[in-house]
Amino acid sequence: MEVFRAVMLTGSMSGAARMLNVSQPAVSRVIAHTEQSLGLVLFIGAGGRIDPTEAAKTLIGEVVSEENGLSGAGRVLSV
Repeated sequence: MEVFRAVMLTGSMSGAARMLNVSQPAVSRVIAHTEQSLGLVLFIGAGGRIDPTEAAKTLIGEVVSEENGLSGAGRVLSV
């Protein structure tokens, strides 16, 4: 989900690629695989830009919640 999160944060495949220090085609492949695995369309592209779908907006909320939960678990375990 790191690639998905980076695309959501940057608003583009190329921005996510720069953020993650990988190629843009690699980001596109991961997003395509994620969409196929989940059976969801996450982004709609038009004219060189992409817009997140409602499914992507919902998923990013779940990803952030899960990350926050894992961070909380780490704090509890380190006590």
